[in-house]
Amino acid sequence: SSGINAEYGRDDKIQMLFPAEKEPIKPFLHRSRELFTKFGVSTILVVGGAGDYLDVADTVLLLDCYAVTDVTERAKEIAKLRPVSVPSLTPMTEPNSRVPSLGSLKPFCGKIRIVNKAGVSYNTEGSEEASTLDLTALEQLVEVGQTRFIVEVLKKLVDKPQGSLSSLLKSLDAGIQSGGLGVVKDDSNWLARPRILEIAGAINRYRHLILE
Repeated sequence: SSGINAEYGRDDKIQMLFPAEKEPIKPFLHRSRELFTKFGVSTILVVGGAGDYLDVADTVLLLDCYAVTDVTERAKEIAKLRPVSVPSLTPMTEPNSRVPSLGSLKPFCGKIRIVNKAGVSYNTEGSEEASTLDLTALEQLVEVGQTRFIVEVLKKLVDKPQGSLSSLLKSLDAGIQSGGLGVVKDDSNWLARPRILEIAGAINRYRHLILE
């Protein structure tokens, strides 16, 4: 959920009360097309009380008594009757890539313990207490073999040349596609392949990660 000014913008009355130049939030309604055309980011949005998104939607599906109907053509006709004014905004810029310092992953090359599918215990240099890589929020991890796979990937990345997180994982994914799980570890019988998204999620949840 989010504030209505972040989703839809502000109506005429609010704009009269509070000038646009004092509102730091740019409505998602005004950015959704740019996200797709400039960055290739698609949006799936569920709305029940605001039709402004009909103006920017490529496809509109109606759920009626659990039956889904494509009503895109009708939605476009309605949008033309009361078009939404989308202001000209400063173009969005591409975010900086996350470039991890791969040496900071070295604790996974030492003594670790895979507690379960959602937790990995490891020790950092100079600390007597174990730390935990908490993967609880990665709901698509369904078995411990995937967690083992992630740990092996973290070990593998330590010796890789520096690069952005996305480029490292794309290279890894391409290697697995062509060479199988053995690319990560020779004895891969106890491993199960997670999605690249879960591997990225695990790295981003590593509290001792250092970024360049």
